[in-house]
Amino acid sequence: MYSLAEDRHRQHLIFNSPSTYLHQRFLPPFVLSSSCEVNQGTPFWKLLISSFSSSELISIACDYPVAQQSIFTRFDNLSPADNPFDPNSIHVTSPVASSLVLAQARLLFASYTLLTLLFTLIRSAVRDHYANDYFSYFTHLSYIGLCAYFFAAGVQTFAFSRSTDTASYPLQKWPRPFQFLHVLLQVTITTYPVVVTVIFWALLASPATFENAVTSWTNVSVHILNLVFAMAEILFTNIPPAPWLTLPLSVLLLACYLAVAYITYADQGLYPYDFLDPEQQKGLLAAYIIGILGCYCIAFLVVRFLIILRIRLVTRRRENAVSRESITEWEEVEDPTKDSVV
Repeated sequence: MYSLAEDRHRQHLIFNSPSTYLHQRFLPPFVLSSSCEVNQGTPFWKLLISSFSSSELISIACDYPVAQQSIFTRFDNLSPADNPFDPNSIHVTSPVASSLVLAQARLLFASYTLLTLLFTLIRSAVRDHYANDYFSYFTHLSYIGLCAYFFAAGVQTFAFSRSTDTASYPLQKWPRPFQFLHVLLQVTITTYPVVVTVIFWALLASPATFENAVTSWTNVSVHILNLVFAMAEILFTNIPPAPWLTLPLSVLLLACYLAVAYITYADQGLYPYDFLDPEQQKGLLAAYIIGILGCYCIAFLVVRFLIILRIRLVTRRRENAVSRESITEWEEVEDPTKDSVV
């Protein structure tokens, strides 16, 4: 049996605290919890989709957060009813603001990134009379990802803030592939901006970067504010750490961009970035590619660490608040021996 204080503390952690996600810090990603079952006959592609769409989901019915859903979790079908996505609505809540404020912030970021994209694209077409290579730059592609994510997440968060009765949002009921894509997009918009910002200011920035007010604003928007938006999502929302399997998949997307760069050269006769030119860089080309890969892996680990650190800090603050509340309630309870007759 639980005492009053223990029961209140347990219920608080179950329904209000993200501390259950700390299991990812203690358990390797491919270790199966004792509370999970393995269906050896489950096709790998179903397990793969499950790991991306719900690997951060765990059973909150336990006193200790150990029920990890990894690629070995039982996954008999793709029905969200059998393995619900985000039952605690982690993806649409914040530790520092209401869901409505979070939705407004995400939609504001989305609107700003869309305005920036439209301005830079139209300016390239009208002023420079050449916009054919606009979508060949990784900076623009990653910025489009930011815009798409903040619009999608903002709409989902707004829907959650208005669902006072059910406390749910549409993505929870959508097919698994859409949930998987949302998680993958979330991973890319929190990691790719780090790579874009580091590479630009380390290799590509020049005096022309701040040549005039317009170029200064565009470069600040796509090479500084992109990282600001990503850090806001990392630090001020309840999003969980990225599933480990998203690391190789996001690296694969980076490799696909290399194909885009060389397709651009074959089609238009130019490389989006000079360091990708094999004739100019020669042996350094492999070093650049490996360096970018290493930079991304480090960025992935740093972002994951920051998210876990934020979860620990938020959990500690909430646990302290619950402890103070419980102590206050116990102090108000009368001593049962006080009125007894000797």
